[in-house]
Amino acid sequence: MEPYSAIIPYLISSGLYHVTNIHSTQIDNRLILALLERWRPETHTFHLPTGECTITLEDVSMLLGLPIEGTQLNGPSELDDDVWPAIVGETPPQNALHGSAVRLTWLKGIYQAEANRPTEEHKTRHARIYIMILIGQLLFPDKSGSHVHPKWSQFLFDFNQEMCKACEFKVKEISGCLLLLQAWAFTSMPIISPKTAFDSTFPHAARWCVKGKNFKNNPRDYLQGYRFLIDHMQPNQFIWRPYLRFAPPQDEDSSIWSAKTYIICFHIVEMHQSDRVKLQFGYLQNIPDTPVCLKEHHKMNTNKSRKTPWTELYRHEQ
Repeated sequence: MEPYSAIIPYLISSGLYHVTNIHSTQIDNRLILALLERWRPETHTFHLPTGECTITLEDVSMLLGLPIEGTQLNGPSELDDDVWPAIVGETPPQNALHGSAVRLTWLKGIYQAEANRPTEEHKTRHARIYIMILIGQLLFPDKSGSHVHPKWSQFLFDFNQEMCKACEFKVKEISGCLLLLQAWAFTSMPIISPKTAFDSTFPHAARWCVKGKNFKNNPRDYLQGYRFLIDHMQPNQFIWRPYLRFAPPQDEDSSIWSAKTYIICFHIVEMHQSDRVKLQFGYLQNIPDTPVCLKEHHKMNTNKSRKTPWTELYRHEQ
């Protein structure tokens, strides 16, 4: 869904404008499963025949166009009942609610109704609605893919913990930005990617969301095919530095891409294990340190403790 021109300045100010150039695309669940089979929760890396690798802060910046520099994502995960009127100017009907989350279709209806209202107040509200749709539909969909929680009106989301949960045997579903995972795999491993005539431009995930892709030599929706190609990957078939010919979008962001640091979002705490994937930053890979154990953090979720003051709970990781 394209943003109306009147709200583009607000999207630029929010740091989310580049994401609007990425369109929804079909996710290949067999590819996602093949990748999750090679994900190690203790190191937050994929273990491939070519070595350890992961989705880095550089990938998030270059593929999605999201800003990286900023404070940790911390705030209340349970909000007051009047939060939706504050966000969109209306109280959602009961049939649009699932807990405190609302249906994206309800938000889209309001978004279209707001299009021809020229006042500054309406433009601001229109921009908020569009961002919530963008979050719930493209960036950080939940497992249903049809609702968005109001807590994302404050911040964004972290994806690593969803992969840690999904690689457990009993887990059947995964939420989070699967578009990022798929775009990263296609960008880094050409042997499994479809062919496209669309030249790669920023944000680079857009290349994999256009129509007319050629899947002739791609094991589309075929798990065994993905497994075979990944397991027999040669050293020159993984691209460690896929963005070398492109200028970084923001210099201040690129200076922290290789930082080994905590990534915090509400109850989620993950480690950006850049010391284990130095080849992805053009450095010589030495023996990495023992990975930081986040097992206790992985046990925490918002259902268990909605009133937890996350800033206080994770003060040592900030």
